Amino acid sequence: MARKLEKVEKELGYCNVKLEKERRLRKQIEYMEEECRGLRALIGFLRTHEIALSSVRADEVPSRESFLSMGLLELSLVKQNLIQREQEELQNKLRYFTGFEDKKKTLEVEKKLVLRKMPPARFDRVRRANEEFKRTEYVWNDLSENLLNLDEAIFCVQRSLDYLDSCRNFLLSAKSNYRFETTREGFLTELFRHSSLGRALEMADGADRNLELSERELACVSGMRFSSEAFVPTLVRFADALYEDLFVIERLRRTVQTTEAGIAATLKLLKQLKRKRENLADKLESTEKVRDQLFSRMGKGRRREMAS
Repeated sequence: MARKLEKVEKELGYCNVKLEKERRLRKQIEYMEEECRGLRALIGFLRTHEIALSSVRADEVPSRESFLSMGLLELSLVKQNLIQREQEELQNKLRYFTGFEDKKKTLEVEKKLVLRKMPPARFDRVRRANEEFKRTEYVWNDLSENLLNLDEAIFCVQRSLDYLDSCRNFLLSAKSNYRFETTREGFLTELFRHSSLGRALEMADGADRNLELSERELACVSGMRFSSEAFVPTLVRFADALYEDLFVIERLRRTVQTTEAGIAATLKLLKQLKRKRENLADKLESTEKVRDQLFSRMGKGRRREMAS
């Protein structure tokens, strides 16, 4: 009977792990759906103001909206396709987690039947031990999954910071050649394809992409709270600042400031995440000790039952 109970408990633990992974996958899919809604709204706005680059004269100043469309529409369409593919991948992954809820219910019934066959005194003792282990196992599983999501989020935030550093480097390069880049014939048609400013814009897009990936992971982590400034995208603000710098201020001042503000915010977020990871790792370590102790106690109890 003790071996039967142990087998049922192991299968229940396996089901709980799978169900928790399923819950987190669904949470990420929900986040991506919200992400896609915001992206569709942006693409709709950009398409309203879309103009052909070839139609822009060398001495022409485009409207702010048309300029944003020139710089952001293609990048936004690429991102939309990428997110849709990722959604499909996660939906396919979900298929490996079907049926575990029903299996868990069946195992819970089987566990109750095994426990009822025990003498009353032993039943109460085993039931209390199992309830304690169940609570500890839930906490341990939650902390373990949180740590996995948090590690992935930290990696993405570090990548975002790398992209922003590259963005600033391309801006500084463009700043040193500002007059040459912005006064040569047809500079606007080449701005987003063959220039340091175009590469800087791509780096800002890469930074936003990794920041969104980190937020997708953190959406799964229980108890994570951040200020609204922690995940403010850089790309649109960057493009808007670039328009001001090119056609109003005529100096790459606001664009550099926007990038540096993004770097400062991302560094702050990274420090917060690393502190959170340390706390989680400490909690997981202490929970693992309790879990191991419960394993040992339950194992000794079962050996005594088998010997009697």
